[in-house]
Amino acid sequence: MIPHEETYKRSIQAPSDSKVELELIDVGGGSDYLDQRIEKYNSSVDLIAVCFAMNDYQSLRNVGKIWLPELEKYCPDKPRILIGCKANKPGVCSRESIDLVQGFGQFKSFIECT
Repeated sequence: MIPHEETYKRSIQAPSDSKVELELIDVGGGSDYLDQRIEKYNSSVDLIAVCFAMNDYQSLRNVGKIWLPELEKYCPDKPRILIGCKANKPGVCSRESIDLVQGFGQFKSFIECT
């Protein structure tokens, strides 16, 4: 296992009654872990989930400034979703800011969670 990597695996029932194996891999975001992230981008990844803290504008800003350029360079053809975490916390980013970042990255979807 790569340092600063967490893997979560679960079998889920899809709406079509087929069984789906879901594996979520959380790799460290620091620049020291770029090689490890590239390795994951080039593996059998089907979807990339980009998460940010909705109560931290810098976290949202990093989506456009750091994560999108990295994803465009190393895995431009992988579908992406944008996930806003901590939606229940004070200081939530404006919807306009989120729409702007979402548009830059051509995310397939935006999801809010607490």
